[in-house]
Amino acid sequence: MIIHSGIEAYLLLLLSMWPVLIVLCIGMSLAFYGVLMRKTAITFIVIAIITGVLGWFYT
Repeated sequence: MIIHSGIEAYLLLLLSMWPVLIVLCIGMSLAFYGVLMRKTAITFIVIAIITGVLGWFYT
C-alpha cells in the first residue's frame, strides 16, 4: 500500500482502530450526559455511529 499524503495516513490510522474510537466516543457522551450537556452527548453518539459505519466499510 502506498500512502501519498499525510491526511491519508492519518485517516488510515484512525479507521484501523475504529472499535477503540467507538468506545471512547460513547464514554465521552455518557460523561457529558452526566453533567447535563445533552447536545454534546448527542454529538458524540453521532460521531461514534459515523466512525462505526466508516470503520465497518473500511475493514
